Amino acid sequence: VQPLKKNTANALKFDGSGGVIISEIDPGSSGEKGGFKKGDIITNIDGSNVFSIDDAKNMFRGAIPGEVYDVKVFREGKYLDLTLKLGLKG
Repeated sequence: VQPLKKNTANALKFDGSGGVIISEIDPGSSGEKGGFKKGDIITNIDGSNVFSIDDAKNMFRGAIPGEVYDVKVFREGKYLDLTLKLGLKG
């Protein structure tokens, strides 16, 4: 993920506050399996708003494989509720 810059937010017609943008999805990753796509803007994880990369990282600090998170993303003009099930790293 990367910080969401104002010009990128405007180009994607996102008028919310905060959020981080998915810059890359690894094939076969938990993100891909959960339906996440490059360009999605993550706005909320498990009911907590995401305003920065640090916010997103803090949500997963201490997480273990198999844990499931509800994630709200903004994609193509609408909000979607996706589920992320953490897998093993590597």
